Amino acid sequence: ASISRDNEPAHKRVKQTDTSNNTTSSTSESSSRVVDFLIVGAQKAGTTALAKNLSKHPDIFVKNECQFFTFCWGFGVDWFREQLRSQKPVIGEKTPELIYCDDCAPRIKEVCPNAKFILCLRDPIKRAFSSWNMEIETKRETLSFSECIDRELATMMNEKRTYGTAEYHFVQRGFYMDQIERFQKHFPDRSQMLIVIAERLKANPTEEYSRIVKFLGVKNFTFTVDDDNVGEYRAGTTIPPQYLQKLKEIYAPHNQRLFAYLGYEIPEWSEERQTGNRVDKQQRIPEVVTTTAENPEISDPAPEPPATSPWANPITSLAGDFARIGSRCGTDKIYQHGYHRFYPIHIERFRTLQGGGMLEIGVDESHSLNLWLEYFPHAFIYGIDIGVCKEGERFKIFQADQSKTSQLENIAKNLVTHPIFLIVDDGSHVPDHQVQTFNYFFTHLLQPGGVYIIEDVETSYWTRNGLYGYQTQYGYHHQYSAIEIFKDLLDDINMEFLTNNNRRAQDRRVSGCFSPETRADISMISFGQNCIIINKKTAEDREKYDDRKYRFSRNL
Repeated sequence: ASISRDNEPAHKRVKQTDTSNNTTSSTSESSSRVVDFLIVGAQKAGTTALAKNLSKHPDIFVKNECQFFTFCWGFGVDWFREQLRSQKPVIGEKTPELIYCDDCAPRIKEVCPNAKFILCLRDPIKRAFSSWNMEIETKRETLSFSECIDRELATMMNEKRTYGTAEYHFVQRGFYMDQIERFQKHFPDRSQMLIVIAERLKANPTEEYSRIVKFLGVKNFTFTVDDDNVGEYRAGTTIPPQYLQKLKEIYAPHNQRLFAYLGYEIPEWSEERQTGNRVDKQQRIPEVVTTTAENPEISDPAPEPPATSPWANPITSLAGDFARIGSRCGTDKIYQHGYHRFYPIHIERFRTLQGGGMLEIGVDESHSLNLWLEYFPHAFIYGIDIGVCKEGERFKIFQADQSKTSQLENIAKNLVTHPIFLIVDDGSHVPDHQVQTFNYFFTHLLQPGGVYIIEDVETSYWTRNGLYGYQTQYGYHHQYSAIEIFKDLLDDINMEFLTNNNRRAQDRRVSGCFSPETRADISMISFGQNCIIINKKTAEDREKYDDRKYRFSRNL
């Protein structure tokens, strides 16, 4: 994962300079004059509505489907530039085939290597069904949906992806990770692309459009949302149940790869699929949206106690602030995991701390980075990522592999210059890595009284497949899962109450995973949904509570 580009509009950015010969790069200069951003796909994932709504912004112009990078390439870049002529300062173009067709990415690299890209993704089954409906309505297709699926699976899976063939690739255009990986061979910097989930854009336009305009580096604006669905489903048309099941099975591994890449799942794609008629857009009530990075009216996603409950959430006031900031920043820590229910009670006290720092392992497209920068306004934010090396006024991201202890040691000993009060492991999610990273950083980097959080411990329950090339063959009560290993540390915390024989047995259980220093430093372990939170002892903890004789030892 990586951080987003700066928020300065593209037309105001300084031209890139080739320092090797002290001349300005002509490609970079040309690209800044041609187009600032491209909406690259996916087809039938809300790109038309997105382009239409962004064009309402006083500073944004979006041209609809020039098809320059598909079948108009021979017209030349001057022709493309002429299509984009506008008095508005930020220029965009929408062609949903750009992410899919084989020739598009290298052509884009040649003309506008520094452009930003917006990729809209929709439930691939709904996308395929919508695409087929469009082809039927425009009379470019006559076969049934199931016949089209059978035809593609039998004869079209290995053909070149062009504008002409893509029209009939109802299934393959939903293989999103294949498309992203092909595109990133030419644009490896993940910060150039913003991924938008179509279902969330429709359900939460205020938050999602705020995220989009921030990515484009333009000011906030108020507009009436157009949910522009071109064409309606035919009356009574549904996917036959056996083909719905077939598509679920086809897309499952592709979706899992996408979720691993994003760092979160998309539950909207797992809900009951409504594949009948759409609501006529004339019946929809337009929604007025104000995009904002600071709008206090954005609803607080922190859950409130039910009205009938006699109990109030003791951390609601703390959770609200963390949740509001996280929601604005678009981090899945809020909308997917609900970590706002647990984190504030442990870390709120650090918000006023001056001169300290925190470290996050794994940085997701700037969302969590922006959360930490705002939540801890006086802190320096460090990050570790396997594919990113960047820095700003109050943050620095080191490119490193979490599985390499030597790289972690170098960062802790030589590169981090602030006292670290919080470490968040949102890295590989592989239990082995989670344990070894904790064992080193908890002792050698985290300050006394600090907090260490391990996210996404769900992988401890996985029995098959893996992440990022690593196997995750653990499972319920597996002795080497992160869950079981940290459970064993509970007895370390209560070592005072163990007999000598029990202590020797405890040493045998955990000494292979954790150093004596790490074990001695733990004051508290909390298990939350999909996370583990570990508190480090203070000097006072050690002085008052370590090595004391248990007063009821005769009862052991």
